[in-house]
Amino acid sequence: MIGKTNTGIGGTDVYVVGGTTRPARPRNNTIWVETNTAITGWEIGYKRPEAPAEGDVFIFTNPSAAVTHLEISGVSGRARKEIVKISPAYAYQYINSVWENKNMKMYVNNGWLDAMVTLYDRGAYGVSFASGWSTGEQSDCVHIATRGGMSVTSVTSTSNGTIDLTGIKTLNIEWRGKTGDPDSDYGANIDMRVIDATTGNVLWHDPHGIRYDSGIHTSSIDVSSWTNTVKFQLYSSSSLTSADVWLYSIKLVPGNPT
Repeated sequence: MIGKTNTGIGGTDVYVVGGTTRPARPRNNTIWVETNTAITGWEIGYKRPEAPAEGDVFIFTNPSAAVTHLEISGVSGRARKEIVKISPAYAYQYINSVWENKNMKMYVNNGWLDAMVTLYDRGAYGVSFASGWSTGEQSDCVHIATRGGMSVTSVTSTSNGTIDLTGIKTLNIEWRGKTGDPDSDYGANIDMRVIDATTGNVLWHDPHGIRYDSGIHTSSIDVSSWTNTVKFQLYSSSSLTSADVWLYSIKLVPGNPT
């Protein structure tokens, strides 16, 4: 835990502030908690404090994926500069003997960011999350395609890595599908899928791109009741025309910790 006593590191440069409006002149590594109750203390970690005081804030971290993180620097006992990376996901405040979920934003690199877990973002996080993809990985996206012929052809690209969706509220997948003919799909099938990592069963899919060009759009999936460990999969098949699928980003909105 990092908290009121700054255990294990001295002179930390992370700041937790509360209020109904964001601070006008924040410093980098500021975490703003939207609240009208005074913050009496705070902790950052993966397990809620066992003996909180009224007004205490707990900021839950999610270490299971690449995330927007804060870098906390300080001086250790040997006067050596140390940096700790933490991954805030969401905030609770202890009010009237109950932990209440609070909105939270982080000020990082001179800009405000929402607490959102990024699994893949136009190539920036793909390898670190998924150890690559089975095919189609490019510098700025994952792209698969089939080209028209006399018989049906198909291709898939599946993430090598997995993610446990327990405790996740929403999946946001930014992608695009396109067929080669503006008037008919001619047997084309374009799909973005979330599959069970163990069984391979399709848990969710969106064949939004089946008619010509869907454009880059975001599929938002409510996974708050899911407890599956999943992979992500692009699928394309066609006969008389072409079919392309591009994946640009996968982001998670965390739910409440248990």
